[in-house]
Amino acid sequence: MDFGFIDSTKYTGSIAYTPVQQVPSAPAPGFWSFFWTGFAIGSHTFNTTAFPVLTDTGGNVVLLPDSVIRKYYADVPGSYQQSDGSWCFPCKSPLPTFTFGVGNRKIVVPSKTRKRLLLNLLEAP
Repeated sequence: MDFGFIDSTKYTGSIAYTPVQQVPSAPAPGFWSFFWTGFAIGSHTFNTTAFPVLTDTGGNVVLLPDSVIRKYYADVPGSYQQSDGSWCFPCKSPLPTFTFGVGNRKIVVPSKTRKRLLLNLLEAP
């Protein structure tokens, strides 16, 4: 995700906009939340449960509910949760796509874009 500018080389179609709120209890300024209108992992059915998602505009962190994290890693062969709450998986494991809803749009994040970022992007304590 990019915040503050639009890089037209990073998307196809039209942009989906949604209201954001700064998180007052965040450890530092720059943490924002907005509602996802659902999600899907791989080829699973789109789950229309809406929930707030915290994002860090200065990095690549998105904190998701633990239930979503567990569903994601359930589709990653060989993945396991460590005692500190982080997740590990074999580098050769294929990663599923991740789809999330913004308003009435569904945004698909291909697995190839997350291999390096997954440790920060999809982990929650």
